[in-house]
Amino acid sequence: MRRRSSVVPIVLLVVAAGVFSVAGSPVANASATIGSWTSTIQVGVIGVHAALLNTGKVLLYEFDANNGVGSKAVLFDPATSTSSRVDVPFRRNIICSGISLLADGRVLTTGGEPYTAGGNDAFQGIRESTIFDPATNRWTDPGVMAYPRWYPSNVLLPNGSTLVFSGRDAAGTRNIAQVERYDPATGRWTTLPAAANRQTGLYPRTVVLPDGRILVTRSLNGVTDTFDPRTNAWKQIDTMNAGQRQDGSVVLLPGLQRYLSVGGKTKTAVTKTAEILDMSAANPQWTYTGAMAFARRNPNLVLLADGTVLAVGGGTTVGPSGATKTAELYDPATGRWRQMAAQTAARTYHSTALLLPDGRVLSAGATSGLPEQTTVDIYSPPYLFKGPRPTISSVPGSAGYGQQLAISTPDASRISRVALIRPGAVTHSVNFDQRYVDLTFTRGSGTLTAAIPSSANTAPPGWYLVVIVDTQGIPSVGKFLRLR
Repeated sequence: MRRRSSVVPIVLLVVAAGVFSVAGSPVANASATIGSWTSTIQVGVIGVHAALLNTGKVLLYEFDANNGVGSKAVLFDPATSTSSRVDVPFRRNIICSGISLLADGRVLTTGGEPYTAGGNDAFQGIRESTIFDPATNRWTDPGVMAYPRWYPSNVLLPNGSTLVFSGRDAAGTRNIAQVERYDPATGRWTTLPAAANRQTGLYPRTVVLPDGRILVTRSLNGVTDTFDPRTNAWKQIDTMNAGQRQDGSVVLLPGLQRYLSVGGKTKTAVTKTAEILDMSAANPQWTYTGAMAFARRNPNLVLLADGTVLAVGGGTTVGPSGATKTAELYDPATGRWRQMAAQTAARTYHSTALLLPDGRVLSAGATSGLPEQTTVDIYSPPYLFKGPRPTISSVPGSAGYGQQLAISTPDASRISRVALIRPGAVTHSVNFDQRYVDLTFTRGSGTLTAAIPSSANTAPPGWYLVVIVDTQGIPSVGKFLRLR
């Protein structure tokens, strides 16, 4: 956290998102290799926190409004490039909270900072939790946690409850070791037994593994553990080769066994290195994979619709002067990165990025002190310029575990991949929700029949985007489906 800038944002040029160059033009041909960015789009708040809702809109929020009400927030509609304010209506500052999606699509935020005169950063935690409901566009208070938390991490469990790890206390002097659980069925918070206590550092990187355990990585020393919520047992797995990766980013790759960690600040410098932990190995160990072209602190990793990974933003400093504007694309199959198009905005500390339903990537925020900090820009990956997209004519709105999913498409004969992609919820280079779940499938005449995983460990309950990918690697527009 840094003190908020006193710079007054100004409106920048708005360019309609998703307008592409004419096929065959030099610009279009270049875009098929490196993609393209829109100009910045003014939204009026700093996108320090971002979540893709099952309505297709994106919730963005930041500091308190300093006028007697809570944090400033907007709903951004990527289909129209328009936004509307949905500020927290009560006196609460949820900047630097944990953020994740509940199984019903609501956004759960945990902790934040005390509400201070003048809106200055307090670097202290609060006990409150706050929920945003996309069905009503309203914020509610589900009750207080036992412990105040600033920089906590949320993780949705296969049973639909949410665990919260870490966070700074109310005095700003101690990290919380206790783990708490929120049960949406009862609307109550409970503290796990003392056996679950562990110091995991601020904003630990967390993800549910297919066996139900949670992988927890600490960015300040690289120690990686598993936590089993069924037994409250911890087990140390390994330590990252880079050791400290402060403000680095991580993502669970398709296949749900390999965990990619990139960038961050080591004890000596900001790094461009990346490494992978393969949890399917008998003795999982962090191993270096291909390095990025650019060193990045505070980058965001986004799982794209074709299963590749986009590194967005970050830089050699927390401020705009050291911003890395060139995006990079990682191919899990080759372990290599390719440089993509550069955005115009400096997206460093307090920036966010996530996948949109149409396959583009929204990039937002950064407390840069520049007018662009209250804007978003949108990236179109190369796959959007390679030819006609396959289409999904219809898909059920919900499905159960172990069921068969019928997907109507006129392109069934050329589909090579069917996946469920969990919408992102991201802050401080941590995307608490994104997940790419490949489905086995069979082809029929105008129909694909895909097998939903039998276990919620593979795909925790909630809303997902159903995406089909053709033999050229071109994905469809995603269709929302609720898994329960």
